[in-house]
Order: sequence, then structure tokens, then C-alpha cells
Amino acid sequence: YSEVHSESWNSSHLQPSARVRALDISRLKAKVDAGADFIVTQHFYDVDGWLDWRVRAKAAGISCPIIPGYLVVQNYSTFERFTEWCRTRVPPQVARDLAKVKSDDRAVNNYGIRLAIDTCRTLVSHRVRALHFFTSNLVTAFIDIVAELAPELGLLEGGGGGASGGASGGNSSSFATELEVERSHSERALSGVFPGGASSPSSSK
Repeated sequence: YSEVHSESWNSSHLQPSARVRALDISRLKAKVDAGADFIVTQHFYDVDGWLDWRVRAKAAGISCPIIPGYLVVQNYSTFERFTEWCRTRVPPQVARDLAKVKSDDRAVNNYGIRLAIDTCRTLVSHRVRALHFFTSNLVTAFIDIVAELAPELGLLEGGGGGASGGASGGNSSSFATELEVERSHSERALSGVFPGGASSPSSSK
């Protein structure tokens, strides 16, 4: 949890203190020291907050890859439910934008896709080398996101990775590997490879 595990909070009505934040990172460091190979974070919408958390995690000696987990906003009621459960900080502008269209599912979905694309670009510009999407079997939006990001992240037909530029810089090859795997899972799910609409094999967290 880049926004601190809820059980670490001294009060659900207050923001986590500096001491609690430090404690949470120390516990994460212990997991890495015990053998974790990589970290996939809880979903977030406060990009600056996530980047700040990554700086503090690395300063604490966490050197394994840290992969941001992202949940695309596709439905307003689900968005409200998940952010409440996880105490996810929602930037004021995002909250206002969504409140304006909350009764229009299509508008919420379109906004969520644009927000995800902007978030991905910001993360890549800060040298994030991989992303993990929580699709919850709702993969159409994810495929739309990958389709728009593909040219600038080097996601070419046949595996890609040769093209650099845009926001990806020298990270396109890493992104090609990670996102091609996710896209492959999504397309297989849509084509019925996973019976009964089951999700693709989950990644380690």
C-alpha cells in the first residue's frame, strides 16, 4: 500500500502520521529482506503521492523492482466502493470530474481511460519500467489503453520493443515485455480461452 496499510493507522479519521508511514515501509523492507523479488502496489490515483512513496521506499533500502498497480475507473459505484475500502486518496480534481458524470456510465468509463493513459505517461516519464493493471475481468478498457500507448512504448506487433521515444525513453523494451504479457492475457480472456469468463492467471503480489 503506497498510502499505508489501513491496520497501521492510529485513527481512521486522521491521515497517517510520519511514524506510521515509516513503520509501514519498514515492514515492507522486512518482506523484501525475507526474499520478495518484486513489489506490486495497491491501486492509487494520487500519482505524486505514489512517486514520493517510491522515493522513501528506496531510501529505506528497498532495491527490488517496484511495480505500480492500477485500477481503471470504469464505473462510479465501483470506484467509490474500492476507494472507500482501501482508503485510496483521490485528488480533488479527479473527484470533481467524476462527480460531474457519475450518472453516465459511458462518460465515467471514457474519463477513466483518459485518466489511466495520463497516469501511465507520467509514471513512465519518471522511469517506471512496468505497470500492473487490476482488470477484474473488465479488460476492454485496458486494451483501449494499451492500444493508445503502444506506439510510444514500443508495443509493436510480434513483441515489439525496438521503438523508443515519447514518454518511454529507454524503457520501451521493458514496457513491451510487461504490457504484451498483460494484453495477451486480456485477449485470451475475451476469446473465451478461460472458460466461464474466468480471469487470466494472476501475477504474484
